[in-house]
Amino acid sequence: MNISFTYNLDKDIKNFLIGKMAHANNPSRRQALFEEKYGKEMDPEKLKKFILDYSKEKNINFEERAKFFQKTWGEVNDEFFRRMENIFKAKLPAEEIIAYLTINDRCGYNPGRDGQWYFFISASCKDPRRLSAHEIFHFYTHLCFGNWLKEKGLSPQEFYDLKESLAEILNLEFNDLSDGKDFANADYQIPMRQKIVELWQKEKDIKKVIDEMIKDKTYEKAN
Repeated sequence: MNISFTYNLDKDIKNFLIGKMAHANNPSRRQALFEEKYGKEMDPEKLKKFILDYSKEKNINFEERAKFFQKTWGEVNDEFFRRMENIFKAKLPAEEIIAYLTINDRCGYNPGRDGQWYFFISASCKDPRRLSAHEIFHFYTHLCFGNWLKEKGLSPQEFYDLKESLAEILNLEFNDLSDGKDFANADYQIPMRQKIVELWQKEKDIKKVIDEMIKDKTYEKAN
């Protein structure tokens, strides 16, 4: 399994559109900057101009950034996926994952829908290993437990909070492979993360951890 880092202007535009749909009332910093100049309607042609102007103003060389990300991730790729497969007892049904660079500070991902596995990563980020690991952890969570959690009756927001909090395991098992700790999420998720640490240190079985989280209703207490 490998991750290929690349840039595609059409994909960068798509990431903005996805972010606006998913977080209509909470624009990212780049989206807010776009709206200051062009208004709230995200016309693809205006987005294209915004992206080109912004990357020129900030002197972003996407090719160089992609090469840097590729080299940095390549140092941990094999060991990272070995540990992930050990934790989840599964392999992603893909030979390659695409990581698309974006100027946006909000990055979406596609966990295998229509057979496509890709995520977006900010071209200006300084820690591609940490951010990439976080997104791939979500891929495994979707693959191994997504349908099961829906059957358990979790709402989309509850599933979101749970999967984000489960990434706390990265801090426990992958910190030596990353540039630093996994980024913290909203304060309301702290009780969930603390509970996951407690359960994981007791027994490193991710299915049991998730099951206990559901029984404990910790994800409900977070809201």
